Amino acid sequence: MILMGSLFLVGGLIIGGQKYYDLQKTKQQALLNETVNQTNTQPASQSDNRHIQQAVNEYLERNKQSSIDYITALYADRVDYYSSGLVDKNFIINDKRAYFSKWPERNTTLSSEINVTTGTDAKTWIAAFNIHYQVSNTQKARQGEAWSRLIFKEEGNSLIIVSEKGGIYKPSQVSSLGIGADDRKLTNSSTSSLGSERLLSRDDLVNFSKLELKMLRNEIYARHGYIFKTKDMVDYFSSQNWYQPRYTDVSAMLSDIELSNIKLIKSMER
Repeated sequence: MILMGSLFLVGGLIIGGQKYYDLQKTKQQALLNETVNQTNTQPASQSDNRHIQQAVNEYLERNKQSSIDYITALYADRVDYYSSGLVDKNFIINDKRAYFSKWPERNTTLSSEINVTTGTDAKTWIAAFNIHYQVSNTQKARQGEAWSRLIFKEEGNSLIIVSEKGGIYKPSQVSSLGIGADDRKLTNSSTSSLGSERLLSRDDLVNFSKLELKMLRNEIYARHGYIFKTKDMVDYFSSQNWYQPRYTDVSAMLSDIELSNIKLIKSMER
């Protein structure tokens, strides 16, 4: 089996981490179980668990490099990729290239155990874990705590990535883990959206990519049970355990704060 490495989240939010954090295992596992759907899966065998953990470590190491070919060699020709659904390798190449250009300095450290279970398909395994990330360029730097889920499939004598998902923890979630990281971007929490909590400013959103802004804006609608029509939004929010699609129109439910934030976010998406 081939070894794998690297981490990238929704337009490239999550790569980095020089400091290793010793998580409280009980709370860490609870959050992993909340964000990772492990229905109808079983713990992997000791041998498979070892191989998949090696693959995750290789995946993380490769994402610290700048060679696109070196990284994308880990992926299948078609991958279920974050909120974008099923994409080809060219999509991933372009996505990684844009992220690496934005954040030339990247580092990632595992901050939890790697939870390995068997997949629903033959010869597939799900790896769920937390990471601490740090990214920077000549003008700014970011760090935080995130979760990731990779699905590996055995193909011949190799392992390839067929699915990559993840999200950033809110500061409140991070605090409950005893980590102390500081990152306030969109997350997959069951609590309210960042766009619903308070009035946002341009300074709050200046480091968000256009994709991140789009997801943040639509999460405001999703929190009210809006039924999305586009496949990317349906696929993404259907994967969130808090999302309950109920209404075709939620405009009357939006608060003044939410309406103001939606207007601001849309202006920055252009």
